[in-house]
Amino acid sequence: MTSRGASSVSSTTDASNMSSSMRFIALEDKYGAHNYHPLPVVLSRGSGVKVYDVEGNEYYDFLSAYSAVNQGHCHPKIVNALIQQAQTLTLTSRAFHNDVLGEYAEFITNYFGYDRVLPMNTGVEGGETAIKLARRWGYDIKEIPDGAAQILFAKKNFWGRTLAAISSSDDVSCRKLMFFQCQMYYNKKKKSSDPLMFHFFSFLYERPLYPTGQRIQRIWSVHAWVSQRTVQ
Repeated sequence: MTSRGASSVSSTTDASNMSSSMRFIALEDKYGAHNYHPLPVVLSRGSGVKVYDVEGNEYYDFLSAYSAVNQGHCHPKIVNALIQQAQTLTLTSRAFHNDVLGEYAEFITNYFGYDRVLPMNTGVEGGETAIKLARRWGYDIKEIPDGAAQILFAKKNFWGRTLAAISSSDDVSCRKLMFFQCQMYYNKKKKSSDPLMFHFFSFLYERPLYPTGQRIQRIWSVHAWVSQRTVQ
């Protein structure tokens, strides 16, 4: 008891000598998993394009949460929509229908010219779903033999930290975490007519500048291009 109490007093004393930022960083480093290496800035609030750290310093948020906050921090229209929904209904899983999803799907498909939409929580889920779609199409429509389908990824890609995302990486730190093995094709010296020495049927890339429906068409067209040059 005495030992633990002394240790606690010592820790409190040490913490009191730290700046607010250093204290929060030390807590995160001690109790949080080390899966990221953030900049030594501790943000506490934001408004529009600006954010503020715990010492009150002001920054322009050029990172914008990797585009998730392109609309700015604490946009009043979004805040009001969040409050209104939180006061109405917290969450429905896809085990039930709700009175909002259908209207949203109709709006977003009409707006972008999609046939259908599958909403996602995160960007990496979009990549995961693109892989699933491509594999399903490859097996069911293209009739690729069972177990023969492979995915071709661009070298030095990064699109998330899920098993599929890190399995598509050529980063050496991901080697022991991979769920499946990837074929890497990267040779600028080869002519486009040179045969590819392995069989694959899709090509995944990060954040295209056109709608998802067109992304799927691009995946299919790449497969058609490759299938003519694949060594059988």
